[in-house]
Amino acid sequence: MALEDFEIHDPWILLERVKTILKEGEENKWEGSTRQAMNLLIWVSELLTKENNESPRFADQKGELRELFNLPNTKNHLDRYMLTCGIYVGRGRMEGYERACVYRSTLQILNDHFVPWKEISLPHLVEDMESIDDDIREVAEDAPPIREHEIPDWVPDSHWWWRAPKKQDMSEAERWYRRHYEELEP
Repeated sequence: MALEDFEIHDPWILLERVKTILKEGEENKWEGSTRQAMNLLIWVSELLTKENNESPRFADQKGELRELFNLPNTKNHLDRYMLTCGIYVGRGRMEGYERACVYRSTLQILNDHFVPWKEISLPHLVEDMESIDDDIREVAEDAPPIREHEIPDWVPDSHWWWRAPKKQDMSEAERWYRRHYEELEP
């Protein structure tokens, strides 16, 4: 993702960029294209107004995105994106929890604003997301908490997983140790 993408403040131009990235990723089978497009969709969701969301133009854009997210390579890349989210959840008791939340929120934004999961013909997508949520709930019993000021501004309050860790009273030293665990191990 190019830095200049974040200098664009027109959601329509950014949506065109997302579509271009997905098309190019489909043609050259580059897995990073789907991750790049997903990250840009976060920015687009921030820029969209209520009027944009209800416009026929946005409905057309969502239809095109639905087609692109149903292309074979893009579906494979999305499946790997979910797998990566699951890997971070698995490492959530240590350093992976915050990254898992970023991936999970990005997937939720795709579902809520652009292409509902049920409209992507990826077997078990909805069930896999439910499984990820169950795993997040389990890991949250021991995960280092994410302090309120550390939650990105683009995350809606409805994304409960950011605030799910039960040990909110964990010391800063223990939080630091858990979040930097891999760096400390020989």
